[in-house]
Amino acid sequence: MLSYSGGEVDVAVTGTAALLGTALAPDAVSESEHSVPVIIDVDAIYAVADPDARTEGAMLDIVGATGLQSVAPSINEDLVVVKDSAAGEKTLVRINQPKHWGPHHHVAGGPLNAAIARAVVHIHHDRIGRGPRKTQAFYRNEVVVVILQDAMTTSERTLAAGGKGEDVRAMRRALEEVIRPELVSAVEQLTGCKVKAFMSAHNLEPDLAAQVFVLDRPVAAAAEDHQEGRRDA
Repeated sequence: MLSYSGGEVDVAVTGTAALLGTALAPDAVSESEHSVPVIIDVDAIYAVADPDARTEGAMLDIVGATGLQSVAPSINEDLVVVKDSAAGEKTLVRINQPKHWGPHHHVAGGPLNAAIARAVVHIHHDRIGRGPRKTQAFYRNEVVVVILQDAMTTSERTLAAGGKGEDVRAMRRALEEVIRPELVSAVEQLTGCKVKAFMSAHNLEPDLAAQVFVLDRPVAAAAEDHQEGRRDA
């Protein structure tokens, strides 16, 4: 299973915001073109070797490294089971639609809010070492807002308690500039819109932060465009 982020394809890990699909067998790789065929259909179903019984509709996570990937009980809701299976049988799964990357498929409403929130948490955890304990995301027209609660690290809390609050804010701003491309990429992939501007603010007591993404068009319009494209196809 592969993921897509920042213009690069990599082996998928659990919590990835943009799952791309499954690479085909190595013998299908074209050495002359240095390319790897990948199944990217949002409705594609994959059979996974699995020692446990699974129930249709259950959510699972991706576990394991290249060539050894399997599934485990879900925290991040990467995959969804499409058919009941007994222990030892192959489990049939598809990518959980809010997490499937592709220009042909974008969700809206509650699933989009949840997908954006998960993506932001994953990026913070992966790049800063600790994600916020609570995250809310919502959009209206061309504006996406993400609220992060209890996001400071232990060292940042120590600095803030010692009167170094401005240093914490400066460090947060610097870190956010570094991860800005990943945040923007995740929102663009999930909404189908381009991000024209990204702004953020941090409050130390209580520990709250806000991220605002201004898009090039309303989210609803982008979703309608993609649905039209699917019908026309």
